[in-house]
Amino acid sequence: ETPFSAARMVSNFLYEMKLAFRFLAVMLVSWLFLRFVPVKWFIDYYLPMSFHLLNLLLVLGVMMMGWPFMHPTQRPNQNASAILPRAVLQTTLWLGLGIAFHAIGRHAVGMPDPGGVYFGITLFM
Repeated sequence: ETPFSAARMVSNFLYEMKLAFRFLAVMLVSWLFLRFVPVKWFIDYYLPMSFHLLNLLLVLGVMMMGWPFMHPTQRPNQNASAILPRAVLQTTLWLGLGIAFHAIGRHAVGMPDPGGVYFGITLFM
């Protein structure tokens, strides 16, 4: 089979259409999020929490290479007999820690409203 065969061209076209559909779906969800989410909630809750989520994504996903659910030397498909995929467990941990860190910063420490945003920005300095 040559690289320019009809089957390969159709396969590539369908793959590109799948990517385009995903892109349009993400754009639609993003637009709906920005259009219908209240500004006060966005500034008070989502924006500070997004810095925690980004920090945890970098720490858990990039620097620690998937720990605690996957050892850095393990391949992603190795030992795939688990009940839940590692990606689901990692995402759950990521979201749970992000919400917990935001709650600690907002309620336990008692930062003022813009304080969460400034604290999140200082995580990357």
